[in-house]
Amino acid sequence: MWAGRQRGGLTRLRFRNGVIASQSYTEANGLAQNSVYAVYESHDGSVWAGTLNGGVSKFKDGHFSTYTTTSGLASNTVSSILETRDGAMWFATPSGLSSFANGQWRTYTTVEGLPSLEVNCLFEDSSGTLWSGTSAGLAFFASNRFQIPHESPGVLRKQIVGMAEDKSGRFGSRPQIMFCAFRATNC
Repeated sequence: MWAGRQRGGLTRLRFRNGVIASQSYTEANGLAQNSVYAVYESHDGSVWAGTLNGGVSKFKDGHFSTYTTTSGLASNTVSSILETRDGAMWFATPSGLSSFANGQWRTYTTVEGLPSLEVNCLFEDSSGTLWSGTSAGLAFFASNRFQIPHESPGVLRKQIVGMAEDKSGRFGSRPQIMFCAFRATNC
């Protein structure tokens, strides 16, 4: 298991014979920053660590590679990471959503249909649809742009901070029943 820690870097936990061993990686080892807010292990075994404001680091074969706004990332603050079925890596940031595929970066903003630049979370449903939770609600990726589901209730047009699909996997075709966590702006 991998864990991102505030000011503690990226930590790998191993469980063997009832004993927990840990190994931490920090800036001293090549990590972009010691405040890791998002962690994702991709299909090829790479571990991606999104940081508070140092970009995203990829840990593969014992070495770190770091990507920042200079590389093509929308912001150096990364709140969520996801690999979609096609192998593209997606990075939620407060300045839009970035994808990294075949060595190329692409950033999506409100121009490409996101309801807000501030993207908090990502989810790929069982049908393969990519969903983004933003500070202004949900959007899904189709036809190379993001679209806001027209059938969703008003509460899903507010800040979304997490998403999950139910056991039956029906959310891809019925966006109005997607489970979401949201933060009300007027409590």
